[in-house]
Amino acid sequence: MSEDSLVLIAKCPRMGISKTRLIACFGEEATFQLARAMLLDLLRRFGSSAELRSLRRVLVYAPPEARDEAAKLVREAGVEHEWVLTPVAGGTKLKDADLTAILKDALEGTREEGTTGTVVFVGMDTPHLPSFEIIEACRKGAEDVALVCPANDGGYTLLGVPRNAPAKIFDGVLWSSPKTCETQVTRLRECGISVMIGATYEDLDTAEDVHSWHRTATATSAAAHICPLTLEAAAAALRAARA
Repeated sequence: MSEDSLVLIAKCPRMGISKTRLIACFGEEATFQLARAMLLDLLRRFGSSAELRSLRRVLVYAPPEARDEAAKLVREAGVEHEWVLTPVAGGTKLKDADLTAILKDALEGTREEGTTGTVVFVGMDTPHLPSFEIIEACRKGAEDVALVCPANDGGYTLLGVPRNAPAKIFDGVLWSSPKTCETQVTRLRECGISVMIGATYEDLDTAEDVHSWHRTATATSAAAHICPLTLEAAAAALRAARA
């Protein structure tokens, strides 16, 4: 078994259900394609990365009955042999109220499957998250230090949990709040875990986020290599908004 694990928490994209805050601006079709592109980019990049090959990679998908959809996505990304597919805990659907249970279950599950080192949690809303942040999280975890990369909206985009972190680190965290990252860091420290704050990344949650990220991404060539499907889908969504 791998000493470290990467856990990607994601909703399987569905028309009219995924990324609902974007639908009013971009419409259902463009929003669905954007959500799908974001997840595919992450599955493909992290699943095919030579740097991350030593990690056990787990896709925790919602809703729990969507295994066929999740399996189809990893096949389309060409990495079906690189990801372990696990439904969210206890029939939950990845709502804010369920996140504590989902993350606790995912942490405990990776431990039960033999992960003895760091567990790195990422979501699907930051397809441009660099692989080196995952590597750094594993490095800090080996020193019994948690690495947290904040999001621009007060949440966080990555959490590296060291081996000495108990599942109760997620108790009391305020989800979908400007204080999500702050309360997560506080909770880690309350549990005796040292914390390092990493770089801040942009979550693509709102139309304004997509506009801002696309403008920055097109100014460099990095996004075309890191998350090409998201870049293309974001451009299409922005055209839909102007139509």
